[in-house]
Amino acid sequence: MITEVIGSDGIIVYTTTTKVGPPGISTDIRYNGNIGSLEISNGYGWESPSEKRMYLSMPSEWHAIRDWASTRMKEEQEFQSLAKESATIRDLLNQIEEKKEQLRAAAILVK
Repeated sequence: MITEVIGSDGIIVYTTTTKVGPPGISTDIRYNGNIGSLEISNGYGWESPSEKRMYLSMPSEWHAIRDWASTRMKEEQEFQSLAKESATIRDLLNQIEEKKEQLRAAAILVK
């Protein structure tokens, strides 16, 4: 379980005894459901950290991104809930999706 996130300029993974990857160097991390633990790539295979506690250091803007995404998810869930009861909301959500598709198509043509 991730217990703490600290803002910084890059992704750094720490255990209580080992630092994996210097700042600015990408390190692969995965969750292994078979053993219920995060694993860290050493370039040749996967290792479980010796300690169960890991520290993930993320860019300082990560908190703002996380908060924005959380707000958007809650908003979308509320709209979907309202759409079940309101044909107007349902129609407006459909129009938004159609406009997004049109925007994507236009962006492709402009590129």
